[in-house]
Amino acid sequence: AGPASDFDEAPSYATMSPPKYPKSALDAKIAGQVMLKVGIDAAGKPVTIDIVSTPDAAIGKAASDAVASWTFNPA
Repeated sequence: AGPASDFDEAPSYATMSPPKYPKSALDAKIAGQVMLKVGIDAAGKPVTIDIVSTPDAAIGKAASDAVASWTFNPA
């Protein structure tokens, strides 16, 4: 499958909870955006999650862990 722009519409969330911000990142005052590449199966479950960019490994892991619990509405 190609990037989201190759599809008719972007996936929408069925369930979503925010990541837990790592204490180490809070203490170090690290902030920024995490970009993930997420493969979603036909049932709307994430099957692959790759960290594309992150300002800090702990923040990237927190984002990845959160997305692993999300569900998406099938296209």
